[in-house]
Amino acid sequence: MTAISSSDLFLPEQASVYREAAQRPSAVLDYFFMRRRSAAIGEQFWNVVARQWPGFNPIERTRWARLFTRFKSYWTPDILSPEDRAFYDGLPNDFTAYRGQNGAELAAAGSFTLSRDVAHRYALGRRNISYSEPTIVSLRVMKQRVALAFTARDEEEVVLFSAHCAELRLEAIQAPHVTH
Repeated sequence: MTAISSSDLFLPEQASVYREAAQRPSAVLDYFFMRRRSAAIGEQFWNVVARQWPGFNPIERTRWARLFTRFKSYWTPDILSPEDRAFYDGLPNDFTAYRGQNGAELAAAGSFTLSRDVAHRYALGRRNISYSEPTIVSLRVMKQRVALAFTARDEEEVVLFSAHCAELRLEAIQAPHVTH
């Protein structure tokens, strides 16, 4: 496998990519992977994403769903760390996944959790932002639809290759009453 070198990612004529990366942490990777096609790039994609996904904030789920589709044939569970691989291997073939979010936004290439309690916490908000329409999304998932699996932060996180809107169940939850 060929490694990604800094000269591949950071060419001087691509200064606008640097500026964009300051606002979107995954912009440089996105720029790199959207424009290249090869087996080595496909393998690199999954290795980089498996190691960096927990630090991608915020992500553009539609764009990442396209990347997941483009490089799906290069995916292997061997990209996961030993702990995450053990978690992935232990997933049942069919399970319920949850996602806490604001309203009925599309969850393609988004993170889900096996824990309804974790989803409930995320539905109320994140990063000091309270959501106006806290919602828990749930769906039945076949293990072969799982692209990434993480045990960090005790969230039992799974990232799907894609989530189809017709399969999602939405549950609005009561937002906490805020007094000033």
